[in-house]
Amino acid sequence: MNLLTIIFSLALFELSLGASVTVMIPGVPVALPITENGPDDKPSSGVCVREVGLACEVPGSIMAYDGPECCYECVCEKDHTTTCCRTTALPHVKNPPHCTMYLNPDTCIYELYPKCKGDCHILGWYYTAPEDGGINNVADNDGLVTV
Repeated sequence: MNLLTIIFSLALFELSLGASVTVMIPGVPVALPITENGPDDKPSSGVCVREVGLACEVPGSIMAYDGPECCYECVCEKDHTTTCCRTTALPHVKNPPHCTMYLNPDTCIYELYPKCKGDCHILGWYYTAPEDGGINNVADNDGLVTV
């Protein structure tokens, strides 16, 4: 389990408890706020982190993600830090302990494996909204990504 996976897990655990606590570890990506949509309103991107230690030069430019996991899209922020978001939203399932989720690195789609019928029923989708620091995926007139 790598560091980004641990941070996402901690953030989702806090969300499940109804908490709004920011996890701050020096030199480690910072989890951005997580929002949940209903099951019929799947967002176009997933949960995001701010890579505070990864500097970039051109605000608004798309950054190549070269970390150990795939399925991330990164953008250079105005303060020259980098925000990285999963390319797909994380499903909120009915019974997480009995539903194994696997992010297929080739398709960037979550595959769900229930232990019992109904355990993987999707109740909603976790993501970081653009107003909370998520990537908006909309280019403005000068060709830069709006963040």
